Amino acid sequence: MGRTVRLLIFVSVWVLIVVIVQYAREDSVLLYVPVLTAPVVGLFWLCGWMREILHIKSRIYQGIGALAFVVLSFAIIGTLFAFGFMAAGRLGHQLSSCKGVCEAGFASCVYFSVVTASTLGYGDLSPMGLMRVLACVEVVEFLTFIGAGGGLLARSFQAE
Repeated sequence: MGRTVRLLIFVSVWVLIVVIVQYAREDSVLLYVPVLTAPVVGLFWLCGWMREILHIKSRIYQGIGALAFVVLSFAIIGTLFAFGFMAAGRLGHQLSSCKGVCEAGFASCVYFSVVTASTLGYGDLSPMGLMRVLACVEVVEFLTFIGAGGGLLARSFQAE
């Protein structure tokens, strides 16, 4: 599958996730689509990109690609999971805070996603229900891609 086709599929699924999260009714089964597709879409997109980096001949460009891979994997996984957290919030699985139940809006979901993926874990927001499973999957997926990015970076410094 070519790069352009992968990019079109990725953008289409991303737009679909955003539309579902914004416009689906509170009790709609459609809200499970972003919750289930966020990890899968991120995984397939980043695996395809990692394969592209491995085919770069120049070691310098391979190193730059590996650094970009790590940074963009953080951004892609973080925002995909933020939409997954928003959808779970609309299904009734909220974030709890020290002040009670927090509204699962976009800003709080992005914040929670970044804090979770980076393994900071401030403790000011805690997932409830389905969000706990999503948070675990996000950490595993992100740490896997950090390891893969580190491996790509180390490979770019090795002599042939």
